[in-house]
Amino acid sequence: MAGQSPRALESDPSIPSAVSSFVTNFYSIGDTPHANTEYSSCFTPQGVAIVMGKERKGQEEILAWRQTAWDFVVKRSHVPFKLYAKGPREVCVFGEVKMWFKDGTTDGDDFVAFMELEEVDGQLKMKRYEARGLK
Repeated sequence: MAGQSPRALESDPSIPSAVSSFVTNFYSIGDTPHANTEYSSCFTPQGVAIVMGKERKGQEEILAWRQTAWDFVVKRSHVPFKLYAKGPREVCVFGEVKMWFKDGTTDGDDFVAFMELEEVDGQLKMKRYEARGLK
C-alpha cells in the first residue's frame, strides 16, 4: 500500500471545489457503517456502480449491495489523495483503502476510481462509478 499516513486531497485545478467535496464526502459515507441509504443516494436513480469488476445498476441494487458490505468488515478507511479531470464532470480518483475484518485480519491496497457526475435537483450525483484495487 502507498504511504501509511493520510494525505491531503490534491485536485487538478480545473476540478470545481464542489466535485472535490463530493468525492471526499462519498468516501467518508462509504466508510461509515449503516450509512447505506446515504451511500446509495450519492448515485442517480439509474446510476451504475462497478466495484472490483461486479456491476450494480440503480439505487435499489446499490443499496442492497451496501447492506451486505459490512458483513465481514469491522472498519474500512478510504483515503483519496489525487483527483484528475477527465471531462467537465468526470474525474479519476487515486487513493488507498484499508479494511479491518471481523476475523482479526487486515488488508489494504491502492485504488483507482472513475466517477461520472451529473447534477440532480441542484446536487451532484454519480451517474457511473467504477473502482478497483491496483494489486
